[in-house]
Amino acid sequence: MEGTKSEVMKVHFAPMEGITGHVFRSAYSRHFSGISEYYSPFLTPNQTRKLTSREMEDVRPENNRGICLIPRFLRIRQRIFCGRPGS
Repeated sequence: MEGTKSEVMKVHFAPMEGITGHVFRSAYSRHFSGISEYYSPFLTPNQTRKLTSREMEDVRPENNRGICLIPRFLRIRQRIFCGRPGS
């Protein structure tokens, strides 16, 4: 059509806890195209500012090759996350 602008629609892949881990994302991206960004389930660093081995495995770059993964962090206290001791 004349005078119309073609817009590209971005599709974002939202997580479902326990279902859409790195294995699912990799398989999905091999068989389906068109996803602009994939989002990780919320990562929750503990009081020592560490992630669980499962969380680390899920966001490792080598487990998410060929996709744009956006990690999402959920924190309770800013001081813990920023490395400042205190409550």
